[in-house]
Amino acid sequence: MSGGPRRLIVYCGDYKCAHSEVIDADRWGDDVRLSDLERKFTCQLCGHRGTDVRPLFEQARIGTGGR
Repeated sequence: MSGGPRRLIVYCGDYKCAHSEVIDADRWGDDVRLSDLERKFTCQLCGHRGTDVRPLFEQARIGTGGR
């Protein structure tokens, strides 16, 4: 995932739990799809297997700094 976002946010697949965690995406290559990762995670809070994995984009910086 070197060409994409550097971090991911992983949400528990159980709507009652709603636990989320930010993880580093550098451990996976560009050939790995987010949908491939979703079934591999288990929630550390409730034990539910299956997640919703989303890219965590950095906030845009406002202004150019040079003017």
